[in-house]
Amino acid sequence: MGSTSILAATAEELRDHWVWRPEWTTRRTCLYWYLTFGEDQITHAVGEETLRRVRGVGWLDAVPPAWCHVTVADVGFADELEPTDVERVTEAVADAVAGQDRLRLILGPAQTFPSALVLAVGPLDRLRAVKARVRRSTSAVLGARHTDVHRRLFWPHLSLGYVNRPVDARTAARLLDALPAVSARLDVAALTLAAVTRRDHSYRWRVQAQVDLLGNVTRTPG
Repeated sequence: MGSTSILAATAEELRDHWVWRPEWTTRRTCLYWYLTFGEDQITHAVGEETLRRVRGVGWLDAVPPAWCHVTVADVGFADELEPTDVERVTEAVADAVAGQDRLRLILGPAQTFPSALVLAVGPLDRLRAVKARVRRSTSAVLGARHTDVHRRLFWPHLSLGYVNRPVDARTAARLLDALPAVSARLDVAALTLAAVTRRDHSYRWRVQAQVDLLGNVTRTPG
C-alpha cells in the first residue's frame, strides 16, 4: 500500500517500507478505500513475466495478484471507530460518487517510489477527483476521528512489491531496465472499503462494503 501522498512520484534510493507507520501493529486493523481487482485481471494486465521477475527480487516483498490494489483514501483504525461508522461512511461516499462514469485505469510504466516498486496509474485528474470526493465525504462523517495520513499530493499507483531493506539507486535502476514494459488498461466498477491488516511483510484485507462508481452500494456482512 504505502503512502499515496509523497512529495515526488519517483525515487532513486529506496528505503524499507515496513518501518513506515509504526503505530500500525499486527493487532490493529485499518480501514481504507481501495480500488480492487480480480486476480486474473491483474495477471493479464501486468503480465506473468513481469510478476515472475518481481517475485525473484530479494529486496522486494512481491504483492500477490489477488491483493493488488490502488489506495484511494484512508478512513481510520477500526478500534477508534463505532460499528455504525462503516455504514454512515459508505452511504456518504456512495452519495459523493453517484452518477460517475465507470472507471478505466491506465497502468504503466513501472516506477520506483521511496519504498515500493509500482505501476503508475491514470487518468490522473479523474483519480484525484475521485480521491477528493471520497476524502471529503469520509471526513464529513468522522470529523476528528478520520485518520487521514495521506494529505499531500496524490500519486495513484498499483504496488508490485514493497522494499524490505535500503537499496541504492543503481540497483533500483537495473531492475527497472530489466522489467518488461507494462502498458495496459484495467476496468474497475467499484470502490472497496477494506479492513486491512499489516503483518509478515504483507497486507491482507476483508471487504466491508463496496460502492459502485455509478452510485450503488453493496454491503458485505461481518
